[in-house]
Amino acid sequence: MNGLNRRIDPQAGVKILGERNSGTNFLENLLRENLPNLRLFDNIRTLPTPESAAYPQGFFPRWERYAAEEALLDHYHITTLAKAGGWKHAAPTDRLLKDFLIPTGAAVVILLRHPAAWLRSMHRNPFHTVCHVPGDISEFLRQPWLTMARDELPERLLPDLASLLAQKITRYQWLLDIWPNSTVIRYEDLASAPATTLAAIGLSLGDAPRVPETDSRWFARTAPPKGTYSAQAAAASYTVLNDADQRFLRAGLAATALDLLYPD
Repeated sequence: MNGLNRRIDPQAGVKILGERNSGTNFLENLLRENLPNLRLFDNIRTLPTPESAAYPQGFFPRWERYAAEEALLDHYHITTLAKAGGWKHAAPTDRLLKDFLIPTGAAVVILLRHPAAWLRSMHRNPFHTVCHVPGDISEFLRQPWLTMARDELPERLLPDLASLLAQKITRYQWLLDIWPNSTVIRYEDLASAPATTLAAIGLSLGDAPRVPETDSRWFARTAPPKGTYSAQAAAASYTVLNDADQRFLRAGLAATALDLLYPD
């Protein structure tokens, strides 16, 4: 894959991109903890915030609340795009290039994760969806996915989750091809050897880096599986899915960079 582990120049700042549940919070926390002088462009704010008061019981239906929050986040993406690059889970577009990257010269770090591990994590925590989430992962994999406006994809309704991931990967590769100050790393490499992985792309964490061991996302809907980041990454494999789901997911990602990066 063009841009894999490519060295970047972080002097103008770094913008992290990656699909939700791909480890972007782990990477952000790692950089903020160890490189306090690095300019790390912010993601759009999360709703609700940790300080937010709880909604009054029965204030409005849950799905209406989700829809209202997502519409507000779409607005935040547009208003922060030129200043900070907008939503970190958005597909890169010409607008990101012209309004943010060219004026700032920012470096971009794209994070990818094993598709099967990503799917299971998305099923546990399907962030930013206003659709029903089936309890069965096979049904979840195959059901249509309604994107948000800030996903920056040409179609709002996609046939399934594999289509969402495939379209994002295509846009990441587009950015890597045209923006030299960009790189892509694998989440599994980052989780198993964070200092080595980041040093290779020009981000040295120092002699004794502080590395978070477990998922501490306060906004997660479902608790993560037990075990450290490195242990979870080491277990990433298509074999965590049944044979039919493996075939379906891999067919949806055929001819994409993920097909090459994660053969097993």
